[in-house]
Order: sequence, then structure tokens, then C-alpha cells
Amino acid sequence: MKRWFLLKLMFISFLTGGYLYLYRPVEIKHAPPVVLGHGGMGVRHYHPINSIASVEAAMSYPINGTELDINISADGVLMAFHDQNLDHSSECTGRIIEKPLEEIKTCRYKSWFGCTSEPIASLHSVLDVGWKSGSVFSLDLKPDIDARGNHREAFVQAIKETTDRYDRYQFLIESRDIGLLNLLSEQKVRAKLFFYAQNTDLDIELALRNNLDGVSLNMASITVELTQVKKTGLKVMLWGTGSVIENRKAILLQPDFIQTDDIPSIIKILRF
Repeated sequence: MKRWFLLKLMFISFLTGGYLYLYRPVEIKHAPPVVLGHGGMGVRHYHPINSIASVEAAMSYPINGTELDINISADGVLMAFHDQNLDHSSECTGRIIEKPLEEIKTCRYKSWFGCTSEPIASLHSVLDVGWKSGSVFSLDLKPDIDARGNHREAFVQAIKETTDRYDRYQFLIESRDIGLLNLLSEQKVRAKLFFYAQNTDLDIELALRNNLDGVSLNMASITVELTQVKKTGLKVMLWGTGSVIENRKAILLQPDFIQTDDIPSIIKILRF
């Protein structure tokens, strides 16, 4: 009996020590990054990403804001939804860009983890919740509008109207579409513009040539020294951090912004 008790005590001590080591504070000498949730609480949470419930859960933590994936409806309304096709993660079918708002409002995310299904929300309905002044929203622009000139103009106008209307918030915009980012710049959209980089070195040069504000990088595909990127004047946003270990690695790389799928752990190690 005594031996079993000692083994149990050793096991508990091992788990406690491991937890304390993993979640030890990060000692940083540089300014801490702006911390954003990924679509709210991230892809592993029981609330689906981009849903109002997920954003509310994320913003209950002492973070700066959240990233949101943005598409557009057939009648020009910005929607907080990741995929171009509704089939993948909702109970509806078809392309979101071909559906009017009233039809999309009847669509709900597929439920998982036994959670009640959440409705797909417009961007305005997310922003209308009433977050504190200065909250940061990074809008990751998703629509396939290269061959749809009529949608491109409506999309740029909708983004401009939104950033002007919600002037109590700070906006960042991420896109892989250089032409779209340039149009937003020409319209003087009230937001920092980030190029969604894939081929890191070439994309950094492209961002610089187009006078953009920064680059958005996946943690898994970084091939450059971020401090060198920042010396060019570009801001750096990192995403793809889904654990305490990845959050720690991201912080030590000294980015300006981190989008995380594990908000609780980054709060602990940054001592927010």
C-alpha cells in the first residue's frame, strides 16, 4: 500500500513538474506581440471558427482581438466564413458568393463535440456585439473573385464601408491577392494591409514593391530571419500556432502579431 502511494505521488509530481515547465513564463526583452485569436478560439474549440460564440469566448480572455475569415454574399454583404463552398463546414450547399444574405442566414455550421450548431454570421453582426474600443480585427479575405469583376468592386467597397463605420476598432487585412490589396490601398481603406506570404523570400520582396504594411506567415513555412524582415519596415504576423510549445516558439521569433489556436496557453506564458 505504501509503495502504491509513493508511485502515485511520484506520478503526480512528474505531471505537475511537466505542466509547470511547459507553461513557464516566456522571458522576453522585446515588446510583446499583439495576440489575436484564430477565428475566435481556433480550430480545435467546440464552437466553430468565425462564429459569434467563438469570438465571444476568445474575447473573454485578455487578448487584443481576433482574426476573422471573410467572404462576400451575392448581394454584397461581408460574411465571417472560411470556405468558398458552404458544403465543407455548414449544413448548406453551394458557393457563398452566389447566395444572398437572407439565404445564408438560414445556414448553420455542422455541429460537433455535441455542441449546439451555430449560425453563419455576417461580419457586421460580429462587430456589432460591442467589443471594447481599440480591439483588433484581422480580416483574412477569402473570396475567389479574380474572374468576377462585379464582385471585386463590391468587395472593396464593402471593406471600406466597414472599416470606416467601425472606427472604434483597429483593422488589419490579409490577402494573397496583390491586386485586391492595391485596390484597398487606392481607396485609402482604414486598415494595415498584409500580404499572405507563401514563398517567403519572393513574397517579402513583392510586399515591399507594393508598399504594403506587412506579411502574414505560417509558422510551418518560415524560411527567413524575422528580425531581418522587420528591418525592412514590414510588420510580421504569424499564424499556425496551436499548442503551448508552438506559442512559445512564435513569441521567441519576435513577430508583431500572433494568431493562435491556443489562447489559454499564450495568456499564461505571456503573463497577461
